[in-house]
Amino acid sequence: MIRLRANHKLLSLFFSSLKGRIILGVSILVIVGLAVSDVIGIVRMQSFLSARIDQQINSVLASTKRLASRTQRIEFGSSGQIGILGRQNASSIQAPSPVLLVVYGSNGSVAFVRYNQLGSIKEPTIPSLAKATSLASGKDYFFLRTNGGDGGFRAGLAALPNSEGHVLGAVSLDEYNSTISHLKFLDLVVGLIVLLALVSMTYVVVRFGMRPLDEMEQAADEIAQGNLSLRINSDHAASEISRLGAAFNGMLGKIQQAFTQVQESERLSQSSQEQLRRFVADAGHELRTPLTSIMGYSELLQKEIDGDRELAERSAKRILQESRRMSGLVEELLLLANLDQRRPVKFERVDVIALVADCVQDARVIQPERDVRLEPIGMTENGNWLQPVYTLGDEENLRQAISNLVNNALLHTPRDTAIVVRVGTVSAPGSGSELDRVVIEVEDYGPGIKADALEHLFERFYRVDDNRGFKHGGFGLGLSVVESVVKAHDGGVTVRSVEGKGSCFRVDLRSYHSKPLTVTDPTSSL
Repeated sequence: MIRLRANHKLLSLFFSSLKGRIILGVSILVIVGLAVSDVIGIVRMQSFLSARIDQQINSVLASTKRLASRTQRIEFGSSGQIGILGRQNASSIQAPSPVLLVVYGSNGSVAFVRYNQLGSIKEPTIPSLAKATSLASGKDYFFLRTNGGDGGFRAGLAALPNSEGHVLGAVSLDEYNSTISHLKFLDLVVGLIVLLALVSMTYVVVRFGMRPLDEMEQAADEIAQGNLSLRINSDHAASEISRLGAAFNGMLGKIQQAFTQVQESERLSQSSQEQLRRFVADAGHELRTPLTSIMGYSELLQKEIDGDRELAERSAKRILQESRRMSGLVEELLLLANLDQRRPVKFERVDVIALVADCVQDARVIQPERDVRLEPIGMTENGNWLQPVYTLGDEENLRQAISNLVNNALLHTPRDTAIVVRVGTVSAPGSGSELDRVVIEVEDYGPGIKADALEHLFERFYRVDDNRGFKHGGFGLGLSVVESVVKAHDGGVTVRSVEGKGSCFRVDLRSYHSKPLTVTDPTSSL
């Protein structure tokens, strides 16, 4: 019982699958087709055999009627011969020999019976003329049973000429029935062989053709376990399954990409949360120092300082310095917050030469003894002259970014170290002017930056361990502001540095094209 249930379950699973349904469908179509074909064949064979039997019956009846038409009277002898009278010295003629021939006299009695027993054909039941007439009523042919009850005869009844009586001719149906039975058996055997062959071929074809679907099923199982890099071999013939495999691979690629993006988003979210916590901690730490100084000097001013005007002025000056320092920190934090929120930048044409020249001039004012130069990038048509360079962006934010780079060089290099600021446009080889990029470089020849610090330079509140002896009051936000501003303007910032030789910060921005003109160094007259 358990085994039968298991087999039934396996069959249910098989026929519930796509392969099983296809094979079942093909099997049903083949069975229906064979059945229809066999039925048509058998019906046509039955029609053919019936027509042949009818032809034999008609031949018997016609022969007997022709024999009777040549006589004036039919006389039936006891020897089973039909005598022909009306002719002198008439000879006796044997009647035709069908399987069964019955001649009825004019009074309805059976006058003559001719029966040829062939093989196992059983003797028929001879009907009376009245019964034969009843059976033949409205029909050309009728059925006669044998004495044993099995089989029978197909018979026909006809009247003899000159009202001499009737003749009944019949042919056994045993050969007919045997032929039809053999045909049915042959159709059944051939049908089973054809069905088995077609089902086997269908199974092989379906199994081979649906192999990519099996691969997809295995791939789906592995993908469910997390292997998103798996791909299906779609190098099969150009078929629907091959196209399905290609579409499946495309779907997997998009799923993998989306999953990677989700993972990256989670990583960035965790990193952002960590940066936020660190940012809040660093901002609190940086704000605490000026606030402590302001509170201390404020408490000192609250005390009555008798005649100590110098101490009061020094305290007020320190309060003002720390307030400005804290204000600068807050402004940088607000700028970074606005850039982080991806607020739209007000794009307008900016004269990069004028902007950079202002930053260079500010540096010269801050440290008059330092050599701060403005130079073009690459060769120009007029020697060391500069051509106008324009970009699209927010002028104040760009000014803040360039000033931070220049001030960073001022703070972290000795005063006798030269600083060179270069500006110009750079084109990709073979490209048109529409692909030009505005490039700004701030290079110093100071002690350089350690290699392990380069990747952290643009992180917020990151400050290189200053063992170079240069005093500065930065918060570690300057380069972060530079990177955020430049990225908001669809640009990029890079740095290269060699310890003992100096550093170079490079900014590239989109170029705004105008009619080229040549001008002299804007800072030369300052």
